[in-house]
Parts: sequence; C-alpha cells; structure tokens
Amino acid sequence: MSAAEYVGSTSLLAAALLTAFVGLRRGRKEAGGALPLLLFYLFVCAAIYTYLNYRVDPNPKRALSWYYCTLSLKSFAMVFLMIFALTYTNPFFKPRLHFITALLIIPLITLILCLHGQNQNLLFKMLEIPQIYPNKSLSAVRGVWFYINTFYGYACLAALLFLFYIHYKRSSVIYKWQSSIFMLGASLFALLDLESVFFGGSESASILGLVVMSVLLHVAYLYFKASDLAFIANEAVFEKISSIALVVENDGKILSMNHMARKTFSFFGGKA
Repeated sequence: MSAAEYVGSTSLLAAALLTAFVGLRRGRKEAGGALPLLLFYLFVCAAIYTYLNYRVDPNPKRALSWYYCTLSLKSFAMVFLMIFALTYTNPFFKPRLHFITALLIIPLITLILCLHGQNQNLLFKMLEIPQIYPNKSLSAVRGVWFYINTFYGYACLAALLFLFYIHYKRSSVIYKWQSSIFMLGASLFALLDLESVFFGGSESASILGLVVMSVLLHVAYLYFKASDLAFIANEAVFEKISSIALVVENDGKILSMNHMARKTFSFFGGKA
C-alpha cells in the first residue's frame, strides 16, 4: 500500500466514522443502544487504522506493535457490540458501570499484554514478519491468551446472535428484517474471522468481515424509524395492565400477552 493509498484509506475511515456519528445521533431517539454502538464504531475504526499502519510500516518491530494493537481493539469492539445488543433488544436495560467493567476485563488484559513487551509471549510464543516486501506476511505461534481473547470475542458474538434471535421471534413481521440483518452481519464476520484465524487465511479477511458487519449494522440501525411496539409493549406496558392484553398479527398469531392473559389462559388449560 502506497502512502497515497494510506492517506486515502484513513480519510475514508474518518468520513465513515463521521457518518456513523451523525446517523446514530439522528436515530438515538427512535431506538436504543446508540452509545454502545458508537463506541463499537470507534474501536472498529481504530482497529482498521492500526491494521493499515501494520501493512504500510516498513519497520518490522513497529509493524508488529501495530498488529498487537489491532488484536486488542477488535476485542474491545466485540464487547461494545454485545452491550449494544443487550440495550437494543431491551430498551429498558441500563447496564451499570460494574457490569461493563466486568465485560471489559479480558480486553483490558489483552491490551496490557500487547503494550508490555515482556508478557507478549502469552499472546504469541513467536510472532515475526519474515518478508517485508512486496507483501507482508506473519509467522506466528499463538499463545494461550490469544485463544482466550479470541474465543471471548466469539462468545460475545454468540450472545449477540442469541439476543437478536429472541428479538426476531418476538417482533412483529414488519420488524423481523432488521434482526435478520443484525444476525447476518455478525455471522459473516464470524465466518471470515474464523477463516483468517484457524484456516490459514489472510488477516485482511477478518478486517473485511469487520467492515461488512459495521456497514450492515449501521444501515439497519439508521433505517429503524420507529420502535417495535409489540416488543416495547411486552417489556413496559403489558405487565402494568390489570386486564387481559394481547398483541395479535393480522393472521391471528399471538405475538405477546401480559401476565393477566397468561394467568387466565393457564386457568382454562391453555398454553401460557
């Protein structure tokens, strides 16, 4: 990558981050999770920036430092993506500071290991760049913490997929497309990252997956113009109604019922 390509790429990243910020600012009143999603984009942009520096830096030692930073930043991004899923699928869930701190422990340890040269062998027993030009390639023997950090990121993705699957099942028909887009983006990234990490693929595949997932998430979030009333009502309104309340689709499918309806139908032998 030439210097001109590098400048162009970083400029595009800055423009993408600005677009994400403006879009999220517009959408924050219509849907939950704007702040964790914005933090996710911040760490994604930082990860891509460090990866680009790794690709263009002619100094092997410095290039490896950039690569280490990319690893830890991706881990932070996965945590904030999971927090986004928690707050988006349940708009009344307010994560407390100690909860967020607990989720960030593994990414923080990864960052410390990346910055502390003497402990980097926990991440990689051996990591070097055997060839600088024309293309960079890594020769690596991974350490135990690399796998802990990697599988923690996959656990965050798995939690996201589960949350949006539940959201998909409980949403009305006109909102199911959005949960599908969220799940598609996370699945594509997971497949590309797995190919990159465990099947000998290029590190670029993982970065590409991160970009694709970010774009899909942003488009789906930005075009969410109103709250899913069936989902919101189930969480906030229905449980406070003293009489029977149901949300029913046009085809007669019951999407949601309050506690009084569940109690009544259970009394008559129905499924609650």
